[in-house]
Amino acid sequence: HYTIQVPDSLNAWFNQDQIDKVITNLLSNAFKFTTGGKGVSIELTKQNEQAVIKVSDSGMGIPEEDLPFIFDRFYQSSNSKSRLQHGTGIGLALVKYIVELHGGTIKAESELGKGTVFTVILPLNVHTLPHAKVEENQNHVPSKAPQSIVVDGKEITDLENSSALDEKDHTTVLI
Repeated sequence: HYTIQVPDSLNAWFNQDQIDKVITNLLSNAFKFTTGGKGVSIELTKQNEQAVIKVSDSGMGIPEEDLPFIFDRFYQSSNSKSRLQHGTGIGLALVKYIVELHGGTIKAESELGKGTVFTVILPLNVHTLPHAKVEENQNHVPSKAPQSIVVDGKEITDLENSSALDEKDHTTVLI
């Protein structure tokens, strides 16, 4: 069982392949650790010029002592129940890395026996994104940051000087 909540319209600037990896990984984990007909949900909202993505599950939860380490590469909980759902411990580290390359943050809140909520916060304004950080780390990311975007069907390649990025009435922004 799952639910999806998204606004009618939310304009954002992001690398679609990379954010797909973030959402796919978080949803995959949520479904993997939620059994017995319990629910998984994803919610997208806009708060203070930021996109907020929440992936929630009603699964087994993460032990409090493990929470500070779940974004570390190769970390796996010592919880015997989660060990049954064998993984490599790379997914959440990759998620955090991608989110930070986009100038965002990620956090996890969890309660044993009740579930976990992952919250991703990404900036919506293209002018606040860490372009230098993305270029600096491009050898470590499978695909580069986009060089152009599409706004209402028109491609924009001059991201620094485009007034179209400041307009409020976009209907679509795709990468």
